[in-house]
Parts: sequence; structure tokens; C-alpha cells
Amino acid sequence: MRPPLSNIVMNLRYLHENINSNLTDEAQQQVLDAYSEARSTWQLAENLFLWARCQKNEIVNNPEKCNLNSILKDTLLFHSLSIEHKKIIVSNEVNADLEVNSDRKIINLIIHNLISNALKYSNPKGEVQISAITGAGNVELSITDNGIGIADNILPYIMDVSRPITTMGTASEKGSGLGLTICNELSKIIGAQLKVESKKNAGTTVTLTIPQS
Repeated sequence: MRPPLSNIVMNLRYLHENINSNLTDEAQQQVLDAYSEARSTWQLAENLFLWARCQKNEIVNNPEKCNLNSILKDTLLFHSLSIEHKKIIVSNEVNADLEVNSDRKIINLIIHNLISNALKYSNPKGEVQISAITGAGNVELSITDNGIGIADNILPYIMDVSRPITTMGTASEKGSGLGLTICNELSKIIGAQLKVESKKNAGTTVTLTIPQS
């Protein structure tokens, strides 16, 4: 499923970016809706695939030096249409030279899911702040939004696969309930830790602590 879904997403994105200005607002919105729906479906397929591979112990940690800011920029570029559509202000405060000694592909997958969640649950004209601090042989990457947050009774189970929780995004984006669970599983593979802090209607901060060695 993944390759054809990926092609559909790329084609719809190209169509949206090069859309004829003579089209009605309704037609332009339909193209954007189709792109958003296809991307949500692709993300669901990707998460299910990753979850299955985690359960079968097929994902191996291959650490290497990788630039954290480069991964963040690529991810934000991928989500640029969502950022533009919801008019979200994204502040990337991560040092341009910051490197981690970890598996680049796994780090990329985790960051992709975390930023996707932050944008999904941000209100229009909301803010997302990305920062990182170093110390004690670790890098702490934090992604903070001021969106709808998570209720106190749900937060303890947010990464519990036995109790998947799906919440519609602020622009009716669909969720699988697997995103944070998969991020948590991938974090364990590279020896990292994931922490989620949130308050209902006050936003969420997700911190990924990555060991430097």
C-alpha cells in the first residue's frame, strides 16, 4: 500500500501547489482536502507498517553522526502546506550545528510523527516551538504547541497500545492512535526516552531525550 499512497500524496501536493488560479475557491479547497485526506491515509499505513516491524524486532539501531536541525528542516518542509493552511507560526530554535550520534532514519521517523501531532492539534494561527538543550551526555529535543492539549484522564494512557486513543485534529485531521506509541517504541530501540506533558486547552510539550553515545 505504501508506494501507491506515497505517489498519490506527491501528485496531489503538486496539483495543489500548481493549481490554476482561475478555479473557484470551492474547487481549490477540494484539492486541499483530497491532499490532506491522502496524507492522513499514508501516515496511517506508515505507522501500521512501523508498528508491525517493531513487534517483529525488525528495526535495527545503526547509529551515526546526524545533524538534528537538518532533519527538522526536512520535516517542516514536508508539512509546509499544513503550516500554511492553518497559518501556524513555527519557531525552530535548534542550533544549526547540533549533532547527535544516533540512527538517522529512526530519529527522522520520531520527529516526523511528533511534529505531525503538534500541527494536527494546533488551532489555526497557533504556535509550535522547537528547541533543544544539551547536558549530561544527552540532547533533549522539545516540541511545544499551544493547541487543544490532552485531558488529565487520558494522558496516562497516551502511549498505551492496549488503549489506543484517537482524537480528531483541529481541521478534522484523522488520527490512528498509534503515533506516540510508535515513537515510544522507536525511542527504546535507540536508547532514547520520550516524555509527554500536557493540559487540556493549554497545549502539549513532548520531549525526546537522545543519548549522545
